[in-house]
Amino acid sequence: MGKIVAVVSFHLLAIAASAQPNGMTARQASAYVARQQALQYRPPVFYFDRKRRDSGNYDPTSNVKVQYFVMKKDSSGINVKSKIYLADDGRYFLSTENKAKGDEAKRIYPAQTIKINFVDYRELKTVEAIANDSAWLFRVLEGRISLYDCYPPQSEVWNGEISAFQVGEGAIEPLREERLKQAMLDNPKALKFLDAGDIVKAVKTYNNK
Repeated sequence: MGKIVAVVSFHLLAIAASAQPNGMTARQASAYVARQQALQYRPPVFYFDRKRRDSGNYDPTSNVKVQYFVMKKDSSGINVKSKIYLADDGRYFLSTENKAKGDEAKRIYPAQTIKINFVDYRELKTVEAIANDSAWLFRVLEGRISLYDCYPPQSEVWNGEISAFQVGEGAIEPLREERLKQAMLDNPKALKFLDAGDIVKAVKTYNNK
């Protein structure tokens, strides 16, 4: 898959380069490449729970414009003052111009980064999220099973915000109730809450065993 993306990107860059002599500026060529790459991208349905996927407008009060430190994949870092936006194709992004509908070239997508963080001055702590292919994942509940959201943590953890989970130090997985149930088979009380649809209470009960 990586080779295919590389070939497509090289092909698009070649098109952009050849377009410049015909009147396209370097900036226009760059924007053209970004648009074409976005069209080539087909993100997996990984993070969205049913409520968020159906409503399409989930944006918690914790998602405000803050100064993010962004560590890129080449280990360089930049500061971006932005909130987290959700693109039409399902990818999350930060914007260096802090606009939901702005220049594609001024967007930073999770796949371009390793992690992001910001300082929460209310709690006097650094809040960090690790990057996946289409979202940054903030840990909102920590324990034997940890829960993650695509947006910064709110004051209370609620079921509608949960996007992924992690058992111990294992891989972070998309939220699938059947898979989560397998991890809780040794705790009937936690399973009872999970069967009732209360994911957060189920995980808290399991972690307190």
